[in-house]
Amino acid sequence: MDASTAVLCLSPPGSETVAFEGALDDASGVEVTVRPIDDIPADPSTTFDYAVVPTSVLDTGDPDELFTASLPVVVSDGGQVSIGETVDRVTRRAAAGQETDPVAARATTPDGESRASALADAAAEYTDEETFDPTLLKQAIDAAHTPLTLSDPRQPDNPLVYVNEAFERVTGYDAEQCVGRNCRFLQGPRTETETLDRLREGIAAEEPVTVELNNYTADGELFRNRLTVTPIYDGDGELVHFLGSQEDVTEEWRAHRDAELVRTLVNEANDIVLVAEADTGEIVDANETACEALGYDYATLTAEHVSALAFESRERADYHGSVDIDETVPGTDTADRTLVRADGTRFPAEVTTRETQFDDHTYRLYVARDVTERVRRERRREELSDAIQHLHETTTPEAVSTTVVEATRRALDLTVAGVWFHDERAETLEPVAVDREETTGRDETGATDAEVDDGDSERDRTETPASTAYPVDGESPQARAFRAGEATAGDSPAGVETGSPVESTVCLPLGDHGVLVLGVGPAGRLTDGDVRLAELFAGNVRAALDRLSSERRVREQRDDLQVLNRMMRHDIGNDLQASLAFANAIEEQTEGEPAELASRIARNTHDAIDVTESARELSRTVLDPEQSVAPAPFAATVRDHVETIRATAPEATVEIDGHLPEVAVLVDDMFGSAVRNLLTNAVSHNDTEEPRVTVSATRSDDGERVTLRVADDGPGVDPDHRETIFGRGEKGLGSDGTGIGLYLVQTFVDTVDGDVWVTDNDPRGAVFGLELPVATEE
Repeated sequence: MDASTAVLCLSPPGSETVAFEGALDDASGVEVTVRPIDDIPADPSTTFDYAVVPTSVLDTGDPDELFTASLPVVVSDGGQVSIGETVDRVTRRAAAGQETDPVAARATTPDGESRASALADAAAEYTDEETFDPTLLKQAIDAAHTPLTLSDPRQPDNPLVYVNEAFERVTGYDAEQCVGRNCRFLQGPRTETETLDRLREGIAAEEPVTVELNNYTADGELFRNRLTVTPIYDGDGELVHFLGSQEDVTEEWRAHRDAELVRTLVNEANDIVLVAEADTGEIVDANETACEALGYDYATLTAEHVSALAFESRERADYHGSVDIDETVPGTDTADRTLVRADGTRFPAEVTTRETQFDDHTYRLYVARDVTERVRRERRREELSDAIQHLHETTTPEAVSTTVVEATRRALDLTVAGVWFHDERAETLEPVAVDREETTGRDETGATDAEVDDGDSERDRTETPASTAYPVDGESPQARAFRAGEATAGDSPAGVETGSPVESTVCLPLGDHGVLVLGVGPAGRLTDGDVRLAELFAGNVRAALDRLSSERRVREQRDDLQVLNRMMRHDIGNDLQASLAFANAIEEQTEGEPAELASRIARNTHDAIDVTESARELSRTVLDPEQSVAPAPFAATVRDHVETIRATAPEATVEIDGHLPEVAVLVDDMFGSAVRNLLTNAVSHNDTEEPRVTVSATRSDDGERVTLRVADDGPGVDPDHRETIFGRGEKGLGSDGTGIGLYLVQTFVDTVDGDVWVTDNDPRGAVFGLELPVATEE
């Protein structure tokens, strides 16, 4: 520094030089004169180059008013200040031709409390042409809405030396909590490390830098801070401060973040998302799934009209662009539609539409979900249900096999089907129907070309050249599955000789009937779902075959029963009638023991005739369970069978008590048999030497029912036995009969909407009741 530089240091009144003790240690080359503020030379500019004024003297007035001459003034706190350094900086500015510019020298006390000095150091200068008031500048910055800070890079850790009121308001920290600390106290767990690195690099390079980062208020609440840090240099080009400007952009950041999140979620969604003008149908936005699923790039898709995506709209010649994909009213609606890709192929979709407002503009939002798999599953379920229904309507095992082959193609989407039936005599599995479908004309939903385009479906089938029979005890996949009774899967063709490779098959046992083999060609493999459906289908195939076997057995039994019925009616019945006639003749022509023996033969023969008659009626019931009903005379029928039992059982007394209603009952041909069996039961199951049977009948009050009662004086029926006595093969107590009679009565009343029961007679015996419907006049 030039040795001719002279500096006038002014101290407060009465302080002498105390305010500047120790302040001249590095003032070499500077002539310093210390004088009290009240002892200023008349014209200091003639003697001194600069004046250093402590801040404390500002309380006595404006520094400009202290001098009558123009003299550059350095405002300082005084005390522990390096006058030499201060004046050196001032001198360097003067040497640069700036001696008339205002200059501010910073001097901060050790406790860092001088906000006025910091402010003055940033901007205060005085010249003879303008006056600067640092107090007004402080008030203006404090009143600013933008949070502002000053830090001092010359101090360790670059602490804050000033924060304004806006900073206090946004962060929740008081100035006293901030000054003297590095601003990193605003950082927290979610503050971005990379952003901090960019901020530090800008500060280190003394370059302006703007970043956005997560900061935290005093109460721990996160806010998004757009921070700009600008270096501040003094007149000599020396870095003295960093000015920090903060902007709370939390709402803007959250809105942007939410928008980005929505965009990310929409792009990652599996559903097609389109946004179109509500009034024109022009597509203005689309997600990535829409572009991929529809086969467009983004630019092309957003230049399309929604009608280009709708199969229904493309097919309508009268479409004018005013109808969108789903043709629904405004609001939210969901409908099944067929969408068209850029290449013209189509697929089923569930389309949800909704109108939405954005910036006072109406848009139509489309969310479409590809339901190809759902449609395929539904189609397969429907066709499988139809196939199963058809299975249960078939009449021959061969028809079952044909249905299996057709259902394999349509319901199971499989290309190979084979049925092997068990030949019990040869103990082999014989092929009944083996078929393979080479190609199929289905679209992605599984519908055939004909179902979609009403055209010809290109479906070619190759018949099996020569399917093989397999020994049951062999090692073929069919034989192993048949013996194990469990499904077996594999990659071998399992004997399906189709002339082309089969990728995978499953052999499914059909019980004692044989096995079902299902598979696919080289284009694919059986999935777990395919196997489950195949097992379900095989179970129904087995049920259909069981039904056919059961029906076959029933037909065979009916045939046998018809043969037996003819034998009972003609051969045995005729012989018994002849035996009865011979016995009656012998009884009439002899006396004594021969006549008694003939009488016994006659009674036993008559009983045998009754048994054969019951057996004949039973077989008729089995052979024709749905006999037609017709009106029959009630009273006459009862009287006829009473006379018959009197003739065949002369030892019994059979009486009719009262009047029998002269009505017609709605019955079938078994009415007479039911009456006869009730009368016969009353006599044959009686334990007295002279059985007594009383027959009576009444009509209900409404006239719609008539009840026949047959009362006997026999042993009665145990109450525990009454619920089962009308069952097949049940016998009365001590009975030697077959148990068929009362079962036939029960079968009869079940057929004609009647009823039968048994109660106690008084004083002993049983009363059998038979209720029947009365035929109307019509």
